Parts: sequence; C-alpha cells; structure tokens
Amino acid sequence: MKKRLIALTFTGLLLQAPLYAGDQPGPIDTASLKSTASGVLIGGLLAGPPGMLVGLVGGALVADAEKSEQEISTLQGALSQAEQTRTMEQERIARRHQAYKALMSTEQSRLDAMQEGFSLCLGFRTGSAEIESRIEDQLASLAVMLKAFPELKLQILARTDRRGSESYNQSLSRVRAEAVAKRLIEAGLPQARIAIRYVGEAGARYPVEDFEGLGFDRTVQLTLVRGDAS
Repeated sequence: MKKRLIALTFTGLLLQAPLYAGDQPGPIDTASLKSTASGVLIGGLLAGPPGMLVGLVGGALVADAEKSEQEISTLQGALSQAEQTRTMEQERIARRHQAYKALMSTEQSRLDAMQEGFSLCLGFRTGSAEIESRIEDQLASLAVMLKAFPELKLQILARTDRRGSESYNQSLSRVRAEAVAKRLIEAGLPQARIAIRYVGEAGARYPVEDFEGLGFDRTVQLTLVRGDAS
C-alpha cells in the first residue's frame, strides 16, 4: 500500500510540474519543488494520504522558511553596512565640530588680544581740530587693518582742556571727533563701524596753569570695542 502511495506521490508531482510552470511567468523555483516533494514523500510514508497532505503543506513551509532566512540574512548585512556608514559619518561630523570649536576659540583669542591691546591717543593744537599729516597716515593704516576684523568697532572719544567756556569746549571736542571719523571713512572704514563720543572739558585732568599737562587733555582717543558693545 505504501509503495502505491509513494508511486502516486511522484506521479502527482510529475503531473503538477508542467502545470506549475505554466502558471508562473518566471523560472520554476526548484528549491520549493524539492521541499514540497520531500514533504509529500515523508507524509506518504508516515501516514498515508492524510500524511501526504500534511507533508505537502510542510514542504512548502520549509521552502518559505529557507527563503525568509536568506532574506533576513541579506537585510541584516545591509543594516550592518548602513550602521557602519552612519557611525563613520557621525565620527566625521564630530571631527569637524571639534575643528570648528578650535578655530572659533583661536578667533576669539585673537579678537580679545586686539580689543584689549589697542588704544591710540591723538593730540591736537590749542583751539584746533586739524589733524596732523603724520596722524592722517596712521588713521589710514588703522582703517586698512580693521578691515580684517569686521567684528570690531572703533570708538572715538574726544576731550579738551579746561581753557575756554564749557559750551565752546563741548563743540570743539565734537569737531575733533568728527574730523577723525571723516579721515577713517575716507580711508575705507565703514561709518557704521565708528562710534563717536565727545565730552568737552568733562574729561580734563590738568589745571589751566599746567601748560605741559594741558596737551594731554587735548586728545582724541581711539579704542576697539565689540560690534554690540558700542
């Protein structure tokens, strides 16, 4: 009886193969066919016709499981490659971030050194707002240098000595500050980067009797400040 069932099984598979090929647009899945045949054969040997049905289904499931394992393995390989790529990209970004921080730290130190270490004091003759020719050259050089430091502004603070009326000295200090600013602008420094203050005799430190000290009060002081600190 079992021999007959086995013969029927193989006969059925042989008859199904052409039909299966005709139904499918692509090539025959030999792995599925072998698994199905094995399942039918084992089922026929163990349990007769019911076992054949169980074996047929089981063989198909085995083939599907093998395909799933292959697909899972392929996906795992792709995920592993993607994870490696992501890790490498994160490391590259981290290195760039560190390099950027180091560059910004260096730039900050450079600006601090410029701001803290720079101060220029210009002297004027009594009652005059005329800029000496040598000072004009210095202002032109300063304007060129400041082009390399766009984060910095130049603050102009003009003072006078105590001689003359308070209103006169206030006006004189304003004219001196504007004269210095005008020379810097002519040399190429944008007006927006220049902040002007004039205080007249309010900043004077020497009495009118001290003729030598009065020269230190007739000044326009130039100081670097941050762009948002003016």
